[in-house]
Amino acid sequence: MTTEKRETILLTQSHIFDKPFVDFDFQIKRLKDRGLNIINADIPQITSIIRQHGYYQIINGYGALFEETNTQHKHYVAGTTFEDIYVQFNIDRQLGQLLLTYLLNIEEHFANILSYSTAKHFDVNNFYKDDSKNPDSNVPSYLDYHHFSNQPIQVLKDLHDLSLECNAAPTKWYIENKNHVPSWILFMNAELGTLNRYYKICPTSIKKEVADELLPPVYSLNNIQNFSKGKKTSSWKNAANSSRGKIMYKGLEIMREFRNCIAHNSRILAYKSNTNLPTDFRNILLIESAKLYTNQEYYNGTGKNDLFALFMWILICQPSIDDRLLFLDNIHEFFYGSNINTNTMNVFIQGTKLPSNFFSRLKTLSNSL
Repeated sequence: MTTEKRETILLTQSHIFDKPFVDFDFQIKRLKDRGLNIINADIPQITSIIRQHGYYQIINGYGALFEETNTQHKHYVAGTTFEDIYVQFNIDRQLGQLLLTYLLNIEEHFANILSYSTAKHFDVNNFYKDDSKNPDSNVPSYLDYHHFSNQPIQVLKDLHDLSLECNAAPTKWYIENKNHVPSWILFMNAELGTLNRYYKICPTSIKKEVADELLPPVYSLNNIQNFSKGKKTSSWKNAANSSRGKIMYKGLEIMREFRNCIAHNSRILAYKSNTNLPTDFRNILLIESAKLYTNQEYYNGTGKNDLFALFMWILICQPSIDDRLLFLDNIHEFFYGSNINTNTMNVFIQGTKLPSNFFSRLKTLSNSL
């Protein structure tokens, strides 16, 4: 009779590592020791939830909302249950799904109009002059660096490589069945960050067409030029182009970072983008700053790179007044009209660091557009 040889699982015995492996039973025990109200009958369900989502995602992400303050060791407010924390986790996920739909629609709109303007100005040839499959080397590529004077061109190389080697539809089908890949096909498979870097180096004519399409009239170049004149700068035309360019690029970057956060099931509760929405975004509206956010609030993060900044960006990128009103309705329904207990939702809002009157501020923004 042979004895089955079992694999030995080695666990570190060193005390140097401050995050050693602990099993699910120990994780539950630790929550109890920290004051979480857990009855034995609920342990199987709680364990199942932790097995699915992970202790860190739930507890480290949302448990801090229920921790006592001014204590040496982590401890939860008396009466706090695992359900209290898990509900916050679910609210965050639901909000992410709501916002993701809007973010993907804006991304699609941006990619489509950018590809349209690219083809309009630079034609449809994706090949460089010396590419073996180039059907007509006399037609410059829309990725030719000569179109983009004195600009970083790595993004052009990235897009050119994608046009030759993409393994995803529809670009792959065009590579295999057509003699070129037009921009409106290629840009469907390009990442938002790549397209935004491409937009950043585009000539002013393309930038203007894209911004005119994506932004409401209050952010028109003429309006921003008038705003720049008011700042008494000697190069107000350049300042206007620069201001609108920054609003576009940085707004899209904030959107991209939040979208990636949501897509990876990361916590958006108190997420901060690495990109700041410029204050000109607010100043151009010529409304009282306190009605949107004060300079001090911006310094502390409100409207700068937080969830409120994302809300504002989504709002201004809606293609019509009706779409803006629908977004506001959806946000209002989520925060104030859902079946979630008011106190529970208030805990979530406080965790997001949104202004207590954030919805009325969004309405002010909508009205100013």
